Amino acid sequence: MAAAITMNVGMLRDQEQLQSRTGAISSQEIERIRNHPQQSADLLQQAGIDDPDWLSYVLLHHENEDGSGYPFGKTGADIPLNAKVISLADRYCARVSSRNYRKSLLPNAALSDILLGDRDSIEPMLTACFIRVLGTCPTGTLVRLKNEEIGVITGQGEGRATQIVHALLGPDGARLSSPGRRDTTEERFAIREMLSEDQVAIRFTMQQLWGDAASA
Repeated sequence: MAAAITMNVGMLRDQEQLQSRTGAISSQEIERIRNHPQQSADLLQQAGIDDPDWLSYVLLHHENEDGSGYPFGKTGADIPLNAKVISLADRYCARVSSRNYRKSLLPNAALSDILLGDRDSIEPMLTACFIRVLGTCPTGTLVRLKNEEIGVITGQGEGRATQIVHALLGPDGARLSSPGRRDTTEERFAIREMLSEDQVAIRFTMQQLWGDAASA
């Protein structure tokens, strides 16, 4: 978890500029991107982090199963499992997040894109496990309910195919005074459709939806 949170500290100075770019990135920017795992590990060491696993996962989170990754071009068994898990999560988050130069994908489309597009660079069994655990309608997904409210999936219901949603916008599009918990097993609160970040402008804090657990 610590490695997942800190894997991109070496990119903090460039991240906003790269995410707001609309044209092709320069060769210098590509070089900075390829160097950020090493820079991140170096910064963590300078900050006093000496846990070898933590540093290793940060350093190797862009290595690929087929050797096409960076910074070392490692393959298969030479890449720690936790580094592979972080890489997979990173790819998923990148796909469901909007950028100036591309639209975000819905969760099920992002998972399909990873399964098909990255099949040579990720261990297939790990991808299958990731999809099984996350599900096609995962926590954090924006959704429109049958009653026209818009909210966020905040957890799984009693059945694996049901979700708990906290509504943020009412049927008229107005923001609710406080998030309302909705059980999707009720017909009126059933999920009508998933929404991407590009489809709805909505802001919330994790603590608003998950309470004190989000700030622990």
